[in-house]
Amino acid sequence: SAEERGGLREDREHMQQGYTDPDTIKAMGREKGADFMFIGSVNSVKDVEKNKSVVLYQVNMELIDLETNVKLWLGQKDVKKVVTKPRFSF
Repeated sequence: SAEERGGLREDREHMQQGYTDPDTIKAMGREKGADFMFIGSVNSVKDVEKNKSVVLYQVNMELIDLETNVKLWLGQKDVKKVVTKPRFSF
């Protein structure tokens, strides 16, 4: 994510300020560019009936070529989870 990359860049900038052993300082401007980006989302829908509930989780995924912006792969996975509430709770 952009936030993670920003944090890593800040760490490298701090290394340049003289507090880090010169033998272990990491150089600026040597990042490797990514070829692909994997993005996705998770959605859930809950259905309740008496003492049971069913939660449907739907995961949507995409693999994108960063050079061409072509979506190389699209996927979707559904997972159902049945939850039974106990008759008595303590």
